[in-house]
Amino acid sequence: MSCHSAAAAASCRICSSTLTAPSSRLRDLTAIYDYFFSQVGAGTLDPVQSASHTFPPPTISPSFSGTQISLLPTYTPTGTLKTLFGPTFTAAPTAVVGSGWNNPNDNDPAYVPISGCSYPNPWDAVTAPLPSTTCSGS
Repeated sequence: MSCHSAAAAASCRICSSTLTAPSSRLRDLTAIYDYFFSQVGAGTLDPVQSASHTFPPPTISPSFSGTQISLLPTYTPTGTLKTLFGPTFTAAPTAVVGSGWNNPNDNDPAYVPISGCSYPNPWDAVTAPLPSTTCSGS
C-alpha cells in the first residue's frame, strides 16, 4: 500500500500502528503504567470522592428508592478465596505455575450469601420479587 496520497495516509497510520511489534507496545504500556503509579498519591483514593460515593448507594435509579435498597439481598465477607489451579504440562519442561493467586497481600475474605437468607437466581433475576423484609440470617 502506498501512503503518498492524503486519502491513504490515515489508513497507513492505522495499519502501521497495528503492525508494531507486540513487545514494543508492551514496553510502552509498561512505561505508562510505571509512570502513573509511581506518582505521589498513586493508589490513594481522594477522601472527598470516597465520601461522595457511599456504599451502599442511597438509590439505584430508576428502579429502587432509598427504603427499597435495604431490602436487596446482601452478602457477608466471610468466605474463602477462590483461586484458579495451575496448568498441568505433560510434554513440556518443568514450569513454576504458582498458586493461582497473584497478590499474597490481597487476602480479604470473599463475599458469600448469608446463611438463612434466600437469593434470586443470579443468572435470571429480572422478574425476581423484592423481599418485603431485610434478611439478617438464621
